[in-house]
Amino acid sequence: MKKTKTGHLLKAGIAALAALLLLGGCSGGAGGSDTDGSTDMPPDRPRNNGTATESVYDLGAVGDGKTDDSAAFAASGDGWLRVPAGRYRIAKKTAVTRKLSFEPGAVIEAEAGVAITFREVIEAGESYQIIRNGRVVMEKNNICYPEWFGAVADGKTDCTAAIQQAINSLAGGYGKIVFAGKKYLVSDTIRIKNGQDHLTLEGIVRHTRENAPTIVSAKATGAVLEIKGSSGEGDYSGSLEDITVRNMEFSRQTMGGENTDTIYIDGTLYTTLENVGFSMSQNGVRVVGGNGIRFNTCHGTTGGDIPGKEVRGIYIDGTKRGSTGILITDYIYYGYGSPNSISYGYKDYNARGAVGGTTGDRRITNFECSGDVDYGIAIMSDSCGWSCDVTISAVTMDGVRKSGIYMYAAGSRTFQQANIVNTYFRLAHAGAEAVTVDTYSNVNIVNLMVDNAVEGAKNTAVSYKKASGGTVTSTAFAGNDYDCVIKLEKCSNIAVTANTSVYGGRIALTGSKNCVITGNAMNLVRFGGSDNTNCIAETNIFAAE
Repeated sequence: MKKTKTGHLLKAGIAALAALLLLGGCSGGAGGSDTDGSTDMPPDRPRNNGTATESVYDLGAVGDGKTDDSAAFAASGDGWLRVPAGRYRIAKKTAVTRKLSFEPGAVIEAEAGVAITFREVIEAGESYQIIRNGRVVMEKNNICYPEWFGAVADGKTDCTAAIQQAINSLAGGYGKIVFAGKKYLVSDTIRIKNGQDHLTLEGIVRHTRENAPTIVSAKATGAVLEIKGSSGEGDYSGSLEDITVRNMEFSRQTMGGENTDTIYIDGTLYTTLENVGFSMSQNGVRVVGGNGIRFNTCHGTTGGDIPGKEVRGIYIDGTKRGSTGILITDYIYYGYGSPNSISYGYKDYNARGAVGGTTGDRRITNFECSGDVDYGIAIMSDSCGWSCDVTISAVTMDGVRKSGIYMYAAGSRTFQQANIVNTYFRLAHAGAEAVTVDTYSNVNIVNLMVDNAVEGAKNTAVSYKKASGGTVTSTAFAGNDYDCVIKLEKCSNIAVTANTSVYGGRIALTGSKNCVITGNAMNLVRFGGSDNTNCIAETNIFAAE
């Protein structure tokens, strides 16, 4: 039955009253700011400035949840079209060509599997549902909200389907999914896949960790978020491109076991994680293959223990394919909660036989490990490919159990090159090393500061093993008791110049050749070793033993 004019006006009045009531509970206005000056989400209301005068009722819609309103939404016309409060059943494939302004209480209820394509912009409040069921595509919208599809961010309601539908609705790319400062519980992996290029997941500007936009998984297996494009053998021509995740936390209710990832990235070009936190998995972020992966102002923690197994903050997993162009800036890893695991703040591993065969183009700067970890940064390669163009700078690490920076590469045809500059380490465990260079060539260490915090710990600050090429220069050693401040074992063509040490230890060379030790000032430090060939030690200041 067609709506009467009186009925239409009554319904419009009720919708307007509902809108006013909702606005009464909102804080701030569109583009406004909170008292602390930070920008938050706009209020729950349509934002077409009242220009939508025509209603879907004027085009024959009934909105009773029973009548098929497909024709009204498919009708052509100009300008904005209001969708007042009501349940609008869509029973057949529908293409909407008008701009729609949803009022509070307006919901499109599509038949299961029915496709709805919105050819123009949709606007609605951010916290109420406007679409139920259906296969939705938004061609013009560059922003939407999981709440539009039924998400309830209370940390208890399963939001998996709603978040996934929001992502899938922007399948054409160049869109943004915006999350409120609340907890979204999911029961399965949230997936971004091929065809969803140029997509952003973004939380509102957060004020505290308590109200950070968070996706938390109820599952102890699988990934919380998967960003996966082509898995082709090192060919990323058809890869998922330009995905950004910003201002969000990802976690689990319980600690995951082996082979779990909080965020999984595979076969992508130019993926960016910015101000993102991750925890409660073996791997906070695992990159299986990709090019141009950027981490900016991220933080991670294991959050749990996997006794006897590795746990990693960021893991560049090159067991199958290589990755290039890894950029990490302002990253903090909290090494707490995994005392019985082998923990890494950052692990980069390229295996022999991996397609692409490269561990190259790494930039790691402003990296901090807080708390006990076994390895802060580990760059490791077993391949015959390249392991080169690595720069590590502005690193701070406390409480490292084994090695702050560990460099390892093997393979007769492997080319290696790395620069480690402006770093600080505080060694608090017996036998720990600040920098370990193992079977890796051309590692240059400049402006290293090492503090040994435990008397009698017998630490080694810098250790080169079976390495060739490289320098250690302008490095300062402080603390209580070193076994060696610098150790060269079976090395060649290494220069140790202009370093200082205030306390004990030694520079030790064993089985090395063509090494130069010059211009060092070491209090209570000696030069020593055996089985060396063509090694020179001159213009140093070494105290007697």
